[in-house]
Amino acid sequence: NLHRVWDGDMINSYGMSFSELADRLSRLSRQEVKELQAGSVVDWLEESHEIAGRIYGSVNTGEKLMFRYSYLWWPTVEDRLQKGGVRLAKVLNELFN
Repeated sequence: NLHRVWDGDMINSYGMSFSELADRLSRLSRQEVKELQAGSVVDWLEESHEIAGRIYGSVNTGEKLMFRYSYLWWPTVEDRLQKGGVRLAKVLNELFN
């Protein structure tokens, strides 16, 4: 299913550990982190929902996904992982500070 593809298959196909993948992501300035952490959890949810709509709209039911699919969507994978990490850090910092 497409959820499995995004939550594991695409990342695993690149053959990197999670720490290698994290090292590969671009470094963010404090200002960039602040911008990514702007808004609320609801805002982030709506952003993710919009992106999920585009992702699910890009394939047909039962379609066999080829390497090209992963190649085209890889920048989005990296973006969502980076935003997720930065935003999770904000939530945890607010919770424990």
